[in-house]
Amino acid sequence: MFFQIYKTTLKNILRSKTVYILFLIMMAIAIYDASLASYSYYDVHLGETIFDTDPRYVLEFKIYIQEISNSCTSMLMYSIPLFAVITTVLILNRDYGDNYFEIEKTENVKALSYLSARFLAILSVNFAVSTFVVLLAFYWYLFSRGGVADMEVLEIAIDSIIRLSRVIVMRVFPCVLFYVSFTYIIGNIAKSGIAGAIVGVGYV
Repeated sequence: MFFQIYKTTLKNILRSKTVYILFLIMMAIAIYDASLASYSYYDVHLGETIFDTDPRYVLEFKIYIQEISNSCTSMLMYSIPLFAVITTVLILNRDYGDNYFEIEKTENVKALSYLSARFLAILSVNFAVSTFVVLLAFYWYLFSRGGVADMEVLEIAIDSIIRLSRVIVMRVFPCVLFYVSFTYIIGNIAKSGIAGAIVGVGYV
């Protein structure tokens, strides 16, 4: 029954047009942020400041390392938390707005099994989407700047995946886990998806 509820919850989330609209907005924000100038240096010979959006800019290894740490910062401020809150609210509305939990109880579904399946399904969607937009933001920045000086494409790919994985696990996943948990707890205490949305979005 756990896996059935898990799959049903995934379907509920993925069938929502709101989720796809939010996903497209997150992608647009990731690309927009990556397109803005982030770094610069002063060229003594030219007597001017060269920004990283300038074709003459050379992306050095130390800036590449710094950008890996910073790649998810803007996404973690609003985009990822709001996506986590809204996807959680969609499920809370199913539970309490449509009395979905009451229907499941008639089939003798245990509360712990139901809760864990719902919660893990929400986390699965959020982890996948958050990982994608962080990777999109970083690689859009990296290749729009012409890559890293003295590094081949394959070398960049292997090195960046290892480094980005650490950033995603240590920074992105805890953020997603917090906002999903926070919204889900508030919604269940108040027995209302609207309450979860108000408090969750308000906290973001």
